[in-house]
Amino acid sequence: MKFTLLEIVQDILNDIDGDEVDSISDTSEATQVANIVSSTYWHLVSQNDLPEHKTLFNLDETSSTTPTVMTLPDEVIRVDWISYDMKINPGAFSGGVFDGNVLDTYEGSSYQGILYKSPEEFFDLTGNRAWDGSSILSFTFTGAVDTHEIKYRTDTNPTFYTVLEDYYYIFDSLDTDISTSYLESALSLCYGVKKPTFTLSDGFTPDLDATEFNWLMEEAKSAASLKLRQVQDPKAEQRARRGWVRQMGRKANTDSKSFFDSLPNYGRK
Repeated sequence: MKFTLLEIVQDILNDIDGDEVDSISDTSEATQVANIVSSTYWHLVSQNDLPEHKTLFNLDETSSTTPTVMTLPDEVIRVDWISYDMKINPGAFSGGVFDGNVLDTYEGSSYQGILYKSPEEFFDLTGNRAWDGSSILSFTFTGAVDTHEIKYRTDTNPTFYTVLEDYYYIFDSLDTDISTSYLESALSLCYGVKKPTFTLSDGFTPDLDATEFNWLMEEAKSAASLKLRQVQDPKAEQRARRGWVRQMGRKANTDSKSFFDSLPNYGRK
C-alpha cells in the first residue's frame, strides 16, 4: 500500500507521541518529521538499486563543433546501456555482428548497441586513423583541464564510445547521411537510472513500490524518535533492518537478459 507524505508524517507523529496535524506545515515538529522522511528516502534511494527508477532515456546532443560528443542528462545517475538508430546503413552490421561482437537487434527498428571502450582503448583506435579531410575529420574537445583533438569517421554510424569526466559520451563516428552536423538526441536510446524527485507537500507520494513504504516509514520513524525524542525505537529499528534484508534479495519483475546486461556500468555516480 502506498502513502502520501502527510500520511507518513501522521503515522510517525502518532508513534512518537507528537501532536495531531492536518498538514505537514501545521507544526514545526511535523515539518521536521517531513524533512526526516525526505532525507531517509534519499538515503534508501542512494544505497539501493531500485527497479522503479530504471527507465529509457536519450542522451543530450551538443553541436556541430563537437559532432560526436553527447552528454548525460542531469537527472540520470547511471547508464546501463546505449544504442543508436542506424536508419540508413544497418547493412554495415552483417547478421547482427560487428567487429566480432554480437549485438542485439531490436525487431521493428534499426537500433544497435554501442560498445564501450576505455578512454585508452578509444583514443588508441581513433588516434591511429589517417586524417583525410573527408571521411576522417577531427574536432577540438575542451575538457575540465585541457583541450584534445578527437578524430572521427563521417561515413558510418557510431560503433563504440568512451566516457570522460563521467558526463561526456564520445563516439567514434557519425554517418552524415543521417545526421549531417552532429549525433542527435532523438536517435539515441539508453537505459539506466534516473534520479527521482521528492516534494515536501501533503499530497506527495514517494516513488517507491507499495511493498517498500513500510521500510521507508520504519527507517524514518527510527530516525525521528532518536532526533526528536532522543530515544531509540527498538521495534522500528527491527522492522527497518528487515526491510534492508528484504531489499537485498529483491529482484526486478523482469529477469530477462540481453547483450547490454554484460556491459559494465558507466555513468555519473
